[in-house]
Amino acid sequence: MKKVIYVGYDLEEGRSPHQAMAAIWMALNGHFVYYFTTSVKPVPSWARKISSLKFVSFSSNSRALAGCKLGFALFFRLLKGEVDIVYVQGAQQSVLTFWVPLVFKKIEIIYHTQDFKPDIYWLYNSTEKILARRSDLVICNEINRAKVMQVARNLRRTPEVIRTSLPSKWPAMRRRSSVRSEIMANAVSAGCSVDVDTVLFIAAGGPYFSRRKSDRLMAALLELEEKYVLVFTGMDANSTRRRECIDEAELLGVSERVVVMSRLNYSRLLEVYSACDLGMLLYSDTDLANFYQGPGRLTEYLRSGLPIVSSDFPGLELVVLKYGIGAVADSDSPMEISAAIKKILMHDGQYPKERLIDIARYDICYERDAGRVLSKFFSLSDDYYDHPLWSFLESEYARDDGGSTYG
Repeated sequence: MKKVIYVGYDLEEGRSPHQAMAAIWMALNGHFVYYFTTSVKPVPSWARKISSLKFVSFSSNSRALAGCKLGFALFFRLLKGEVDIVYVQGAQQSVLTFWVPLVFKKIEIIYHTQDFKPDIYWLYNSTEKILARRSDLVICNEINRAKVMQVARNLRRTPEVIRTSLPSKWPAMRRRSSVRSEIMANAVSAGCSVDVDTVLFIAAGGPYFSRRKSDRLMAALLELEEKYVLVFTGMDANSTRRRECIDEAELLGVSERVVVMSRLNYSRLLEVYSACDLGMLLYSDTDLANFYQGPGRLTEYLRSGLPIVSSDFPGLELVVLKYGIGAVADSDSPMEISAAIKKILMHDGQYPKERLIDIARYDICYERDAGRVLSKFFSLSDDYYDHPLWSFLESEYARDDGGSTYG
């Protein structure tokens, strides 16, 4: 059993588990993980079901002071020889940990980024480079980003790749009639007159956002029949993005076909996805991070049984076409976006939900990459798939109107 200090982002109730997935994987495989964070927010109820995953919060009125407290605690743990591996998640945490390989030269270090960018804030640039060059293992979430990172950070070898994805046994949601009716009620209140049995809901995958080409997606509605309705989430009542979304819909004359929902907790978000008919993954071609995307929403859509329309960027296009999970389009062209949407939803028999869920569960699941990459440092447990966490999540997700998860 390895003892690991995992320095990661905040993991709070209701948020996605992606930034903590490596810590979860290590703990479920029988290793003891101290999850160091500067957050004061309560951790998710499901995370407390993992006895070998201990959250250690370093809180303060000052973020800088909280970081210093974390750094001192890490230093004394290492000085006492209580740690086998330090696992650092993300460039922001490199500021707190870049000194570790300089002071403790024999400690094993893993640096993992799910959002590498070559030109971020100068401090993150500098500390990430110091840490990555001295780490025993560097991980990215997309192969093209990994290659750019090797060049930009002057690494000896290309970082390994673990895609941002859900574990195989994370519950997959069945479509619930109550959730679809709720979305329909929102559409009706916006002026939609389409029958509930005819309407086709398109998941925008978050709030109205220029980087995700929300304006082009909304414009694509003009090329589609009235039965196509766009569903945004993550926009509370007084948010700027909500106002921008409503204004753009009014300008285009599609207000009655745009549903705007508030920020949802993670299980609720997956319920909304499962009640939709299609998921969108559109991005602006503005920088490396957008062009070479490896988003968690990809497997979230698939686990909800949704086919996908993505930007025609090389990495996304390869995944979409390789696994036959949807179509691609020029994200600047409403005509191409609408054509891709119609291509999928007019032939939805080509994308059975069970097949899409199986692809997420077996081909693009977290364990597939993690087992290949992290097993070089960690032993695997025969009890991983029997851990109580999975049955707890299953019971948490299976509720409401008699709907359930896919077994």
